[in-house]
Amino acid sequence: MPVDSQRTGAEERARRRRLRAGVLRLGSMLGLDRRQVIRLAEVVTGRTWRECQCVEFEQVVAEYRAIVVRVMARQRRAETDETEAPTHAPAA
Repeated sequence: MPVDSQRTGAEERARRRRLRAGVLRLGSMLGLDRRQVIRLAEVVTGRTWRECQCVEFEQVVAEYRAIVVRVMARQRRAETDETEAPTHAPAA
């Protein structure tokens, strides 16, 4: 195997390790434990955790991002609803 191919393979493996660690960290930030993170990745990608490559881990990161965007939008709506809700005096 040429040196360039070895370097490229090593770089790809290192990138995969970083992405895998990032997926685990992001899942943890969302309140998921390791097993739940792995299961979610498998469902999103259709591959086992061990089979996931960089592209699959990137899919999972994109899915996490979509989840966060939806949660933040709901929070903004809830906050808006609270500030716009009329205040009523208690009935006597």
